[in-house]
Amino acid sequence: MTAAQQFTQPSAQSGHSLAAEVLHSLQADTRDLQSLSLLLLEERHALEQNEQQQISQIAEKKSRLVEQMEQRHQQRIIQLNKQQINDRGDWKTTLQRLESHSQLPLLAQWCEMEKQLLHCREELIVNQRIIDSMQRCTAHFINLLKGQTGFGQTYNAQGATENISSQTPISRA
Repeated sequence: MTAAQQFTQPSAQSGHSLAAEVLHSLQADTRDLQSLSLLLLEERHALEQNEQQQISQIAEKKSRLVEQMEQRHQQRIIQLNKQQINDRGDWKTTLQRLESHSQLPLLAQWCEMEKQLLHCREELIVNQRIIDSMQRCTAHFINLLKGQTGFGQTYNAQGATENISSQTPISRA
């Protein structure tokens, strides 16, 4: 074995131990992503019901979960760097190497975690669309109260458009 191979291949015992730590960490991240997915569903319901207190509580829980996952990610990087087997930027290659020395299902766990992450991303996009819609409605309502509309016109009782930007705003009425 060359000196370069010694630095890039973990010993059997340290590789298995490290692989077990990485697997445990990935499993924890997968569980947290499942929890995050449930929180995003709760958030959608709270958004639809306009339950501000619940939305705030969910946001705090989401932040804690993401922080925990970030801490585990940093811990994985530190451990891999200590063993000098971190293929910077190519996480799957690192996992393949660890898996080949340990026979633990690291890549399968990684793929499961990626699926959970994509699912969370889709849920997050849906929630963002709800929030965007609510913000547009709120902005439109505020403009109406100020006597402004996006086009400076509204419909009267007869269905004809009329310019309301020069009329007295509702807030002064």
